[in-house]
Amino acid sequence: STLASRDLILRYSKAIGCRNPLYTNMSHGVLNTYWASLLAHPSMLFCFDDTIVAPRFAGLHAIYAGVTFEWNYPIRAGDTITAEARLTGVEEKEGRFCGPMALQTSEVSYTDQHGRLVARATPRILRTPRKAARERALYAGTSRYEYKGDEIDTIMRAYFEIGRAHV
Repeated sequence: STLASRDLILRYSKAIGCRNPLYTNMSHGVLNTYWASLLAHPSMLFCFDDTIVAPRFAGLHAIYAGVTFEWNYPIRAGDTITAEARLTGVEEKEGRFCGPMALQTSEVSYTDQHGRLVARATPRILRTPRKAARERALYAGTSRYEYKGDEIDTIMRAYFEIGRAHV
């Protein structure tokens, strides 16, 4: 179980660049919403469980193929969230990247301190053999771009200008 504290909610919202007062302003949530509370950003579910069931298999990559969330209740500041995960299916696939692979489907249930189902996640993870991926060398010619200091400064200035426009 993890406490969705006011501090955790605010730090998470700031870290993802969220500007919505539902998730960034305590008094807005208390005074102007049906829930009378600061709410956790929907993607904050990843703080309670990363949705990757059985993350380590020797010789296999885990490629996150996506997740679907189904919400029943918002997470309020002060809620305690418990996540339970289970594997729901494995399907054989074939691909250019590595040949045979498996698509793993799971379910993660998030409940609050009252035992209510707050949300359910249905993640999809591709399991691909490392050796086959290396041998095919599909991305052998690519390289990582290295940003220079002035480029990062330009990006940060643009980010803060956008932020001022939304205040």
